[in-house]
Amino acid sequence: MSKNSKNQNKQPEQQENLPAPTIPQIANQYSFIQPDDIIYIKPEELPAGAPEEEMKVCFTSIPALKVRTLESEENARYMTADQMRRLTDNVKKDKALTSAVLLYPDFETKTLVVLSGNHRVEAAKIAGHKIIPAMVIQSYLTPEQRLAVQLSHNAISGQDDPNLLEKLYESLTMEYKAYSGLTDDSFDFLDKLNIDSLAIGSPQYEEVALHFLPKEKEAFIEHIEKLKSPPEKKTYLLAEYEDFTAFFNTIVAIKEFKNVYNTAIAIRIMTEMAMERLQQLEAEAEQEKATAKEEKASDGEQT
Repeated sequence: MSKNSKNQNKQPEQQENLPAPTIPQIANQYSFIQPDDIIYIKPEELPAGAPEEEMKVCFTSIPALKVRTLESEENARYMTADQMRRLTDNVKKDKALTSAVLLYPDFETKTLVVLSGNHRVEAAKIAGHKIIPAMVIQSYLTPEQRLAVQLSHNAISGQDDPNLLEKLYESLTMEYKAYSGLTDDSFDFLDKLNIDSLAIGSPQYEEVALHFLPKEKEAFIEHIEKLKSPPEKKTYLLAEYEDFTAFFNTIVAIKEFKNVYNTAIAIRIMTEMAMERLQQLEAEAEQEKATAKEEKASDGEQT
């Protein structure tokens, strides 16, 4: 037997002893699902008192027409017309979406609602894409949980190191600078302070024309007039620190006695108790006056 044939016979044994990770093994950490197999979970199907389950996310490619984007009053994140145009141009250039959108299958409307990626979906539709990559949540979320996921994807986005960002941006060609979504104006705030501008001399100025709609003009003029008028004087009421301590202890005592947790409610109860006690004192004072009057009259009759 030749040396080469011996090596060939040993190869299967080596592969069994040292298995290497493969792409399917890594991908199986998440599930892949066909659009027709997406489950729309009924809220009432969850057992009462069941613990919150781990969120299950599946990958799929979905027809763009089956996806419902959020209305403007549902989505706080917006893009300017120029930003939307650049996003659409990028999608057209790539001929695909390069990041998956996050969808939730709403049982009530039987639609796939976009929780993250609304502008990407709109750009894909404008670019003529029929299919979009998506991650679909396959576990029930309450409306509050869905809103929290939506807001977190917009709010928790990180920050850029401006100096490093400018360095990376400058390494791009003009074509890909436009693709990046940044412009040279994005780094104007990094310009070094010009000390010469602090010297006394003729100031340089530029004229700026502001255009307003009629209602906006009225509001703008109103704000300007407010800036001209002096600020209103504020009244500050002072008291002894011990008085605050007594007030605070009274609130705590009322909370414990009435079994309430809300401070505003405790203050309201305190005022009601104070008014009730005041009425009692007034009644007692009237009674004392009447008693004194009767005693005086009785003394007069005896004399």
